Amino acid sequence: MAPEERRFTADEWRDIQGQYREQPKRGVRAMYPDPEAECELGPFVPSGGYRPPRKVEAASFTPHPHLIVWFASLSADDVSRLETLIALRPETVAWVSGKSPKELASMDGVVEFVSSSRTAAKVLMWVCGTTAAFVGGVIALTKGGFDLFKTIRGG
Repeated sequence: MAPEERRFTADEWRDIQGQYREQPKRGVRAMYPDPEAECELGPFVPSGGYRPPRKVEAASFTPHPHLIVWFASLSADDVSRLETLIALRPETVAWVSGKSPKELASMDGVVEFVSSSRTAAKVLMWVCGTTAAFVGGVIALTKGGFDLFKTIRGG
């Protein structure tokens, strides 16, 4: 008689999957220890000048100290100039808003096709160039072989 099958809840299943995902990481950590765990930076790095990377939680994100200092140094005038620099031209906004989503999607498809066509052309040029070089080398070796045979034969 078969043993009764165990049914897991979603939370239990998530914990089990997390354990299986963690196993390879444990092996890698044992083989290659983290260099920052035992890192002594010495007197050349000022205090607060280096902070090891940390896990970022989506709910609470705080940028690195140098970015906080930079953000604090920006004035309202600097921000408005930056927004003006980043903003699209009014003609561009009007042109895009006049297009239908279907037409914009087809334009995206055209861009993808052109870029993939360029990649395909580069591959084709490499294949053809390699083939031409190989055929040229074979012809040169064949001619050299015939000339050598003719010389050895005395003709």
